[in-house]
Amino acid sequence: MQAEREVLAAELERLDVNCPQLLIAGQRYHRALRRSETYTRAAGPVTVMRALSRRGREAAVVPLEWRAGRVAGQFTPRAARQGLWAVAHLTPQEAAGRFREVGNLSPSKSRLDRLPKACSAQWEARRQAFEAQLRETLRIPATAVTVAVSLAGVMTPLKDGARRPKREAALADGKRTKGPAGYPAVGCATLSFYDAEGAPWSTLRRARMPAPKKATVKTPLATALAAVLQQRPELRRGTLADGAKDNWTSAMSWQRARRSSTSTLLPSTSSRPSRLPMGKTARRRAPRLRPIGTCCAMNPTALRR
Repeated sequence: MQAEREVLAAELERLDVNCPQLLIAGQRYHRALRRSETYTRAAGPVTVMRALSRRGREAAVVPLEWRAGRVAGQFTPRAARQGLWAVAHLTPQEAAGRFREVGNLSPSKSRLDRLPKACSAQWEARRQAFEAQLRETLRIPATAVTVAVSLAGVMTPLKDGARRPKREAALADGKRTKGPAGYPAVGCATLSFYDAEGAPWSTLRRARMPAPKKATVKTPLATALAAVLQQRPELRRGTLADGAKDNWTSAMSWQRARRSSTSTLLPSTSSRPSRLPMGKTARRRAPRLRPIGTCCAMNPTALRR
C-alpha cells in the first residue's frame, strides 16, 4: 500500500510546473514559493512538492492542481468520485468509518460533508450546459416502444427546515400542530423505456433538493422527455404519479403534448385544479385509473399492452 502511494505521489508531482514565470490566459504570473501539500488519492493521502504562482496581490494559483483536476480542496478526481458515491449512500460519518475499515482512502467526516456541497456549487453554476451534454449521451433502446415518466416527492427532514418556527406559526394561527413540520419534499423522477412485452430496458433517474413545485426536477425532466420524443416520436407515453395535485398539473400537460417540443413539455405554472380529486378519495381511486390515450396513469400493467 505504501509503495502504491509513493508511485502515485511521483506521478502527481510530475504535473507540477516549477518555472519562474508562467503565462496563464494571457496574464503573466510569477512563482511565489514552492512547498509540500497533501492530497487525497484513491490509494490514500500522498504528499508532494508543488509551486505556487501569483500575479500582483491576487490569490496564488497552483498549476499542479489545475492539471490534476483537483476537486473540493485536496481530492483527486477518482478519490472525489469514490467519496461522492459513499456520501450518496451513507451519512458522512458512516462513510468516513467505512473508509477507515477498508483502508487506503481515509477522508474525515467534515471533508466528506463538504465534498458534495463543493461539487454542487460547480454543477449549479453550469447546470444547463452540463445537462445538455448529458442529454446528448442519452441512448434510446432500439426495442423500446414506451417511455414512462414518473414524478414524486419524498418528505425529508432538513437541518434548516425551520421546524419549530413553522409549528409556532401554525399554533398562532389556531391550526393543529400534528404531523411533520420542516419536512420539505425532495423532487424525484424517472424516465424509463419499455419494450413491447413491458420489460424495462433502461431508466434515467433524477432527484433534486426541495424547491417550489419541484421546478428543479420538473424542468430537466420535461426537457429530457422532449429530447427523447424528438428522436422517437412514435413512442407511447406513460405517466406515473400519486394523487398529489402538483404532480398531475405537470403530468397532464405532458400527456396532452402530442408533437413534443421543449416549450410544450415544460412544467405548467397554472393554478388550474388538477383533473384528479384530492385527499383520501384520490389515494383510493388513483391506482384504478385506466390508460388515457397513448399514456397511462398509475397503471404500470398498461405498459405491457
